[in-house]
Amino acid sequence: MAELVEKNKRREGMTAVQRAAEDADTMQTTMQFNQMMESMDPQQRQIVINNLSSMMPSSQLAYMKRLIDSGAQELLPPTKDEVKDWKGFYLSYFNSDLSEKKGRKLPQYLCVPNPRPDEVMGALTELDIKAMLEVDKKRPNDLLHPGRIKFKLFDNLGNLLDPRYKSKK
Repeated sequence: MAELVEKNKRREGMTAVQRAAEDADTMQTTMQFNQMMESMDPQQRQIVINNLSSMMPSSQLAYMKRLIDSGAQELLPPTKDEVKDWKGFYLSYFNSDLSEKKGRKLPQYLCVPNPRPDEVMGALTELDIKAMLEVDKKRPNDLLHPGRIKFKLFDNLGNLLDPRYKSKK
């Protein structure tokens, strides 16, 4: 409520031309936002709606502008179509409790017992690698350890996104 009172006081000190310019800017942002919402998949759209519904009205416009300016890439998870081309791995690949026959892919000294998805996602985030956890995915021979992580190292043309990484290994 105090936020609304503050906005009204600010608008009272503005000339009619300034108020009209602010209203036109709000209208343009809203139109661009609606166009962007139409291009999103239903999952992304629902995330944006949930985020907006939990905000104060003055914060909503700033959030819409951030979405428009960044192209929603930083604020929303990728669509299923984008993720299907990403590389992926199962958490069991790094589980030192498993044998190579049971699904471990790395030498045991590089693995940890029962790797947690939040730790792996934190490591990828720290390395600036765009990643997504799919909790509903399971490795066919290892149904006891759910979770697959998809990550993006290459752009659509096959070029590495970050020059620090020379290959997917």
